[in-house]
Amino acid sequence: MRRWELSKQARAQAATVLLETREELVRADSKASLLLAAAGVAVGAVIAAVLAGSWSPDSLSALGGPLWWVGVAAVAVGIGALGYSVFPRTKRSGSATGPLFGYYADMAELTSDELARLIRNSTHRLDDRVIDQLRQISKIVVRKYRGVRIALWSFAVAALFCAISTMIG
Repeated sequence: MRRWELSKQARAQAATVLLETREELVRADSKASLLLAAAGVAVGAVIAAVLAGSWSPDSLSALGGPLWWVGVAAVAVGIGALGYSVFPRTKRSGSATGPLFGYYADMAELTSDELARLIRNSTHRLDDRVIDQLRQISKIVVRKYRGVRIALWSFAVAALFCAISTMIG
């Protein structure tokens, strides 16, 4: 059963947008990975200072201490959001087209006979495959960038609260 049939021009445009979306997926993943690594370095530096005994959040005032811990909580939210962003997506989310030969996780769950049958039955559904892939990958990109945005805002809040807490002591 063919769900969608695209014109030659629409098929070419969909293929181009799919390629661009895959490239954007790589960029989003790279941004999240880089930010996660940087956050790890920053957190590691603070932990090293505390473990070395050269600084402790206990040295902060009654106002500075709670502000510091709010900043730490914001860092935790940011790291969690980046972890969410880089976490591999191995299941498609609700395909409107049914099983298609085109998503690796679907094929990994099939027997060899089921996979062969799916390949034979999907050759006439290339438009469905492009549309399905475009939809799935676009959703992943949106989720990754949402996590990156949450992390950036969380780190900004953390920087503000931690800086204020150390300035007031």
